[in-house]
This record gives sequence, C-alpha cells and structure tokens, in this order.
Amino acid sequence: MNRQNTSSLQQIPWGKSGFQEFELPPGWKLLGTFKPSEFSPLPDVNSTLETILLDPAGCAPLKQLAQGKQQVVIVVDDISRPTPAYLLLGKILDHLVAGGVDLKSVTLVTAPGLHREMTQADMERKAGQDVLAKVGWENHDCRNSGQTVYLGKTDRGTPVYINKTVAEADLRVLVGTIEPHPHAGFGGGFKNILPGVAGVETIAANHAICASPKYFFMLGSDPAKNPMRLDLEQAGSMLKGETFIVNTVLNAQMQIIGLVAGDPVKAHRQGVTLAAEVFGVRIPAQADVVITDSFPMDIDLRQGVKAVANVLYAARPGGIIVAALKCEEGLGNMRVPRLKLSGLPAFIWKPIIWLLGVLISWISPPGTSPEERFSTYFLLKALLRNRIFVFLPAVASQAEGLLPGVEIFGDFQDALKAAAKAMPHADVMIFPHGGAIYPEIEK
Repeated sequence: MNRQNTSSLQQIPWGKSGFQEFELPPGWKLLGTFKPSEFSPLPDVNSTLETILLDPAGCAPLKQLAQGKQQVVIVVDDISRPTPAYLLLGKILDHLVAGGVDLKSVTLVTAPGLHREMTQADMERKAGQDVLAKVGWENHDCRNSGQTVYLGKTDRGTPVYINKTVAEADLRVLVGTIEPHPHAGFGGGFKNILPGVAGVETIAANHAICASPKYFFMLGSDPAKNPMRLDLEQAGSMLKGETFIVNTVLNAQMQIIGLVAGDPVKAHRQGVTLAAEVFGVRIPAQADVVITDSFPMDIDLRQGVKAVANVLYAARPGGIIVAALKCEEGLGNMRVPRLKLSGLPAFIWKPIIWLLGVLISWISPPGTSPEERFSTYFLLKALLRNRIFVFLPAVASQAEGLLPGVEIFGDFQDALKAAAKAMPHADVMIFPHGGAIYPEIEK
C-alpha cells in the first residue's frame, strides 16, 4: 500500500454528526485509513423483513410458530446498541397477530446485560411510540435475583439464570444486531438471552471464559470455535418453547444492509457471513501507531473501550493506540481496579500488572465484581502490550490515573502531541469506525 501524504487533513467521526479533524505529526507516515466496506442500505426494509419472516432460516415461519401461543416475549437489545428495532417491531407484531396471538399477551423485555436499565424515553427511541401503545414492556435487571429462574448448568459449568418473563414464554423473538465483538466474536443471536436477560451469576461465568490467555481475544472468530459463543448458545437452547431471531446487519452509517430471521443459531450464522464482509478489513502489517474512535459505540465507557479492543492487534507490541472515546453518558457502570501505580516506572508496575493478570483468572481484584473479570483481564493484557492514549473529554477528570499505561486527555490534539513525543517517527493506521471493525493482517 502506498503511504499517503502526512500533511493532509485527517478526519474521524465524533458522535453521530460531528468529526475530529487533525493533521499527523511531521514524523508520522500514514499506511492507510481503514473503514468498513461500503454497502448500500436495503431499498425496502419492510419487504425484505416480510420475506424472511415467511421463509426463515432453519425453522417454520413466525406466524406458524405463533399459533396457539399464550405468552409471547419480544426481547430487544438496549439503547447502547445501534439496532433500529422501531423499523422491525411493527411487522413482527403483524405476523404474531396473523398467527392468532392477542397483543395483550405480548411483552417487550429489554436486554441490557450489565448495562443500565432503559428509560421510557430510551424505549420510545428503540421500539417506537406506536409499538409501545400496543404492547407492554419491562426492564430486565441482572442483579435482581427475584426476577430470574434457574434452568441448570451448561457443559462448561455456567449456572443458567434467565429472566422469568422470558423463560416462561411460549415464544420468544430476539431482536438485535450482528456486529464484531471482542470476546463473543460477533453479537446477535442468543446474545439477547446471555448476557441480555441473564442473571449476574450467569453473565459472570460465561464472560470468565475469556479471562484466559487462549480466549481473551476472539474478535471476528468463527462462532463454532468460540467457547463463549457456544456456551451462551447452549444456555439459550435450555429455554422451553420456541425462540426466533430477527437480526440486522448495519453499514458504517448504521443503515440496515441485511436482515436474517429464524433459528437463533442457523440464522445467526447467515448474518455473521455478511457482517464479516462489512466489518472485516485487511491491513498490510502492524503499525507503530493506531488512531481509532468509538463510533458507533459512543454511549459510555463500557461500549467505548471496544474501539481499543477491536484494533489492539493492528498495533505492534510496544506500539501506541490513540483512541477518541465519545462516552455520551460518561463512565456508565463500568468499573476497573484503581491501581495506585500511575507515575511509577514501567519496570515496577508491569510485573504487578502481569501478576494481577494471572490472579484474575481465579479471583476478582478489589474494586471489580466477578462479572467484570473478563473486561479487566483484557485491559491488563492490553496495558502490558501497548501504550494507550485516550481522548476522553466527557469524563477526563474522573478517569485520570485510572490505570498505569493509560494516559487520559481532554483535548485530542494534546493526545496526538503526547503520542508523537513518545514515538517521533512512526508508521500509522487510522480506523475511523473503531467501535465496529476488526482488522486482519494480510497473509
């Protein structure tokens, strides 16, 4: 790949309509800017949805599954996910009614996993006011043990606690999006069940699978070879009755370019094939410096850090990652251990981080809960591998000194200057949609 002119103005998204513009420091050479592949949106979402609801993958049509069902639940992913559920739910309800379902027996259940509960305004954005006027909805709270029922254990030992309303339904429709995920490989499918509407013990056990050297980075991996994905799919299959998915695949502009429906595994695999075409990008080699941003996962720090996780291996060991994280709702509910190691030389804090990374496979460090072991483990591994410079204006003061090796900035230019001082001469790659992309090195 030809190196681009380093004096040209560069641009990365900042929120839904803004941009951060910048020039690369004089000693930096641009290897390339890597974006998701360009796909045009579906010309008629309603028509495509009608087709796949009548001819789904791996199961009977939705209206046929709906026949005789007394209790139906539609599980929608939460507001941190980009799924435009409001474009889908009306047609889904039509098919349920055509199958004989009384809308009074239909409940929307949110699938926040470890994220915050949804507000009425959130649900109006996610589902649409017209839909909410027809059916009731309820929040799932993973920490409310009275809201879940126990279904048994998976082969990997995960205790399966699932939202009671969801578990007792005769028919579940899971509405979500298939996008790259650092641990599960891809989102979508049964992920609306686990972690979406699972109990905290279940989420902790499933996520802990990734707190090991072998499985800590599974971005874009084959679902059939991903233990976290296989575990959550087994948990989902333990539910009685029928489960049907409707999943979108979106382009970089968050427009629907593909839809899959049907069996939660078979239909999901169809969607993964398309999502890999959209978000998988080939890079020529690892770079000294990687510049990335959180779009479209901009809502909070828990989602925003995917911009670092997704591009971790695009940077060489010892390289620098410069990440612009929007974090519209601040830190969110993400907690990481506050280690008083900042300012100490690397030869002191790195062995401590390494030891903590070993211990976390067995215990949760102070300041974190069991379900956060996997994210903390990933962060510690990243700190040992790379220097991380984060533009985080929404919560810069709160995040300062959070972890050694992570430098927090309230100004993007300051982050670039600090990175250039640390590495005056560097090959650079830019990932403008770091929250939903996965780089693969060309072989």
